[in-house]
Amino acid sequence: MAVNHFHLLIADDDDDLRAGLRILLREMFGHITEADTPAGVMMRLDENYPDLLLLDLNFARGRTDGGEGVDLLQQIHTRWPDLPV
Repeated sequence: MAVNHFHLLIADDDDDLRAGLRILLREMFGHITEADTPAGVMMRLDENYPDLLLLDLNFARGRTDGGEGVDLLQQIHTRWPDLPV
């Protein structure tokens, strides 16, 4: 399969998960960037708008309620309402 020019941003605090997704999706996306914190997600979005964002809902250790990710998603959709997440 040929690599295309779509840009994917993977946002997750788990290094192994990001690595696995990068390997799994590298043929579908010509450009993959990563962020491991909510602040890093916003920085990456400011730097280079992706075609798709894969967003973790829990960044902080021990958080399992998804609130952190939902709050971040609201911030993202306020600034970039057309970004597929």
